[in-house]
Amino acid sequence: MRAALGPALAHLLLLAAGFGVLWVAGVLREPTPRRMLAAAGLAYLAGVAVVMVVLIALVVIGVPLSLGLFVAVGVLAALPALAGLRRRAAWEPPRVREGLRGLDLEGRVVAGLVMAMVLFGLVGLWTVGVLPLNEFDAWQLWTRKAVMLFYEPHLQEQLFTSRVAYPNMQPDYPLLLPMLEAVQFRAGGRPDTQEAHATTWILFAAAVWALAYLASRTSRPFVWAGVSAGVAALLAPQAISGYADVTVAAFVGLGTLATGLWLEGGRRSDLALAAIMLGGAAATKNEGLVGAAIVFAVAIVAAAVERRRADALAAAAAGVLTLLVAVVPWRLWMSAHDVTGTLSLSDGLSPAYLVDRFDRVWPSVEALTSQLVALPAARIIVALGIAIAIVRLRSLPRLAGFYLAVAVLYFVSLVWAYWISPLGLQFHIATSVSRVVLGLVFLAVVATVHLGERRGATVTGS
Repeated sequence: MRAALGPALAHLLLLAAGFGVLWVAGVLREPTPRRMLAAAGLAYLAGVAVVMVVLIALVVIGVPLSLGLFVAVGVLAALPALAGLRRRAAWEPPRVREGLRGLDLEGRVVAGLVMAMVLFGLVGLWTVGVLPLNEFDAWQLWTRKAVMLFYEPHLQEQLFTSRVAYPNMQPDYPLLLPMLEAVQFRAGGRPDTQEAHATTWILFAAAVWALAYLASRTSRPFVWAGVSAGVAALLAPQAISGYADVTVAAFVGLGTLATGLWLEGGRRSDLALAAIMLGGAAATKNEGLVGAAIVFAVAIVAAAVERRRADALAAAAAGVLTLLVAVVPWRLWMSAHDVTGTLSLSDGLSPAYLVDRFDRVWPSVEALTSQLVALPAARIIVALGIAIAIVRLRSLPRLAGFYLAVAVLYFVSLVWAYWISPLGLQFHIATSVSRVVLGLVFLAVVATVHLGERRGATVTGS
């Protein structure tokens, strides 16, 4: 019983914590059943980002990881939502008068797509629960660390420093996904590695739901429902792999979309949401850290160009605070225990080193672009996102320029990673390129829903 009920309760606590986080951020100030259901995916991701970042910070300073600690942090994060639930309207059930008969054709199509996505998520969760964890890197990079955190309340230094006993483990990778899996293992009372698939699938389903929620603020129902369904179908095979690439792509994409909404509407709640999502990205994978830095840097420049000094300072403050909270504790622990990664930042900034390895640049560019066009759906999404952004440069120059700059710089960052990597280029590309391009696909998606067919003035999401 505990093996099934415990993880379910843990994920529900993360959902409740996320509602508290969204309430504090100002994203969900007037909770009602309908609004909470619509924001459930975003709330779950916010809960994961904040609770896991806090747990990582506590563990690296020596606080022993336990189920009780997770519950305490989750409940504390959920408490602010109770302030909104004190309102009478929050307890009124949603009114359903005529069901589907009261909807027009567009409403019926959207309702059908939503129900199909819900069924898709549930069937997928049932399916992945019986899949063995046979992906080599999924075990080496993520679940091995989660199993360690299940058995040990403290980080085991030898796991991160011994390249002989634990090779190919990427010890410098952040701990959000291993921490989440470890919490799920502890809640279930056993380290069931098959649950790694369930964890990444739940994160994926929440990301699709969050995308639909945020996109509904700026695009028409046909657009956000159709794009969300397309993303679900396109990324589902990657989501069941146990890798963190879909998760980090979703965090970066949603953080970029929230930043774009902030640049357009000026609501500080959107900037706070962007910080939460990008903090989750930075705590998930190194590409997420680079992506978060790029988004904040471009947002600062976009605000400064238009002489919005207060907005530029706000974006800078949000970026610094996000990276300090999500990255610095883990990096300080790495430094204190001589944990090093595969890529060397000092080498990556050395002109002599870069010139000596310049022959890796064009093959990396070719590999990334070839992967983007390998799948028809991905090719269409990326081409559509680029085309819409270019067309919108005239009518929405700040927003279109923001999305184009983020995408270009993110692409350059991937090329740079291959450029400076000490691994053999062909091996590195063959084992990673199909996954690292997912961030570019998600960026194309959020650019499409924000810059595409507009529903008029942007509505508030709270």
